[in-house]
Amino acid sequence: MARIASRAVTVSLGVALIAGAAGRAAADSPGQDASAQHAAEEANLESNAPRAGLTLSAAVGGSFALGFGIDDSVGRGGALSLRVGHVMTPSSVLLFELEGASQFHKTSMTNVVHNDDVHLLVGAQYYTNASFWIRGGAGYGMYTLVQAADTKHLAGAATVFGLGLDILRRHYFVLGVEAFVTGTVNRDGLITSSALCLGASYY
Repeated sequence: MARIASRAVTVSLGVALIAGAAGRAAADSPGQDASAQHAAEEANLESNAPRAGLTLSAAVGGSFALGFGIDDSVGRGGALSLRVGHVMTPSSVLLFELEGASQFHKTSMTNVVHNDDVHLLVGAQYYTNASFWIRGGAGYGMYTLVQAADTKHLAGAATVFGLGLDILRRHYFVLGVEAFVTGTVNRDGLITSSALCLGASYY
């Protein structure tokens, strides 16, 4: 009986060791199920959820305008970007954008005015990794040009290209930096606006 008991203890210990080794191997396996890992992370009080559903973004900063074929179009000022989106995949977002910029310039030695550059765009944003993204879009642009003699309203086809870096995330809120360039082709030429902004997003 003592021998049988000893063998039983030995077998039990062997099974326990094998089970423990198998558990450690599964935990260390590079093929671990990503969805299971995400579900475990979601059990925490602070959400680690991927981008999903509706997204809201806003960015504000400085801008610089440069026109080609358009007089009095060079200036510096501010820029604003408002975006509403919907997540298509964990790495891509469909966007509807309102971009605006206002840049100051002189029509004389003493008279300072501002030109306004506004765009309505549809585009997409793509995350190359967890924090860095690029975006692009196309749509309608309206440029209001104030000159000494008159004011022109120049409309045309518009595009945008931008990139950004998410720096701080808290639950579903993200703070980051971004830069973008817009271009509008109108009857007089091409107007471009470049901007460097601080942005905030809600996913």
